[in-house]
Amino acid sequence: MKVLISPEDLLVLWMYYGISSSDMEDITFYGELRIKTVQLIIACLKYAPGKYFLALELTSLLGNCSEFKKRIISKVQDILHDMVDNSKYIREDLDYYISLDRNKLDQYTDLIKADAATRAAIVEWAKRLVVTVLLPFHNRKKKQTGIAPEDNMPPYFKKLRSQVLSRDGTRCTVTGNSDYVEMLQRHQDLVVSLRLFPVIPTDTYRKPGLIQALSKLTDGAIRSKDLRCEELLKASNWVLLSPYVLPHFVSQDCGISATKDPTAGYVYNFVNIRPVTFDFQAPAVLAFGGPKPEPVADALPRPEFCNISLAVAKITYFSGASAVLDRLIEDEEDILSRHSYLDGRPEVWTILCNKLAAYEATSADLFP
Repeated sequence: MKVLISPEDLLVLWMYYGISSSDMEDITFYGELRIKTVQLIIACLKYAPGKYFLALELTSLLGNCSEFKKRIISKVQDILHDMVDNSKYIREDLDYYISLDRNKLDQYTDLIKADAATRAAIVEWAKRLVVTVLLPFHNRKKKQTGIAPEDNMPPYFKKLRSQVLSRDGTRCTVTGNSDYVEMLQRHQDLVVSLRLFPVIPTDTYRKPGLIQALSKLTDGAIRSKDLRCEELLKASNWVLLSPYVLPHFVSQDCGISATKDPTAGYVYNFVNIRPVTFDFQAPAVLAFGGPKPEPVADALPRPEFCNISLAVAKITYFSGASAVLDRLIEDEEDILSRHSYLDGRPEVWTILCNKLAAYEATSADLFP
């Protein structure tokens, strides 16, 4: 039997903690590059598609505090006594949510403040989340400019591009721009060179820690087999974007949400996170398939891919991690490309150590 604090109560607890206290240590990389731990936890509890494993892990971390654990155990005993009194059978294979007393939030936060070891464990867990999940998605900012239709494009990507063009009616579903390769003969004003863009980074299959974390953050909706290389190279992981909107997807300023509709399958919505001011009117609903839909269902963007990518973008932005990760990536690229670690700057050694720690964290268990 597993007992965990409900995600709703955890959110209330950490929001109260953020308001009432500033003693929780930041996630520190070096110098001024810091992310607020409490803001990151709140963002995860708000935007993660699945919250069961998140609640389970946070309950476990809070249980490191002996006094807090006593409070949880007393709640469990109340549940068991209630079941016995009402002649209910106690299932060992079931999980039970417990609620925190909203009138005692100040007591709970005082217990966390008084236990340095528990706070340190929470900060370490949060840092692993940053380097395992947020950093790989955000690291596309300079490297990923979309796949352009070039003459030397590998045959596989030519086929992939043809599939996505057919699915989307040869146009960007956000801006409405048509692809010049397909539409040049029609002399249309809105013709541009559309780029292929992956919803999930294509190198994810090489990162076991990231794969595990994405599975847990979606409560198993995404499995390891869904993130194999051959799956990430299917049309269901790619969208066509015009140059006017592509940089904003790369920078995680916007994304796509997929909502189940009983009559229309899934409805795809354009979400402006930051928000960004565009020179065009972005549609609320993205019509994948074009005016004459041709694709089979599994060629449409995978809803769980869209939703986890959007969730990671929201967590990164609303936790305040975006600016920190931008600087971290730029400094790492500068150092690793110019070998400037010889110049004696004090933060250089820290950057290299963080780089090594990031590699180790990507293969570590974020949700043991």
